[in-house]
Amino acid sequence: MKTKEPDVFAEMRSPDSVFLFVPAKDSPAIPADLTDIQAFCHLQLDVEDGLWLYIWEIHAFRPGNGQGSAIMRVLKSAARTLELDGLGLTVFSENTRAVEFYKGQGFRGRKDDGKTMSMAWDTES
Repeated sequence: MKTKEPDVFAEMRSPDSVFLFVPAKDSPAIPADLTDIQAFCHLQLDVEDGLWLYIWEIHAFRPGNGQGSAIMRVLKSAARTLELDGLGLTVFSENTRAVEFYKGQGFRGRKDDGKTMSMAWDTES
């Protein structure tokens, strides 16, 4: 019996999803494969509560080397340029490293159900 796939995975495969790649040093601007990437970010435009860029995932292959911060600078700049309300994301509450990273980037917790925390960064910040 095949189990039903959670809705979140269907949303992640939506044609509205965008992936931002950070190429490795000395690699082509458009990565040929995953070995040419330092980090990536999976995004989607959310219009439910205003105009927000929702961050599904930021993954740095070598955490602590600034790739996540570089991605956040690009996303914040894009949000301001496009006059969006802000950036939103959900993080596992127990992932304290990620929670602290996002807080350091100016994100504030909006909801915490004990398992996950919704966080937002407002373009007015």
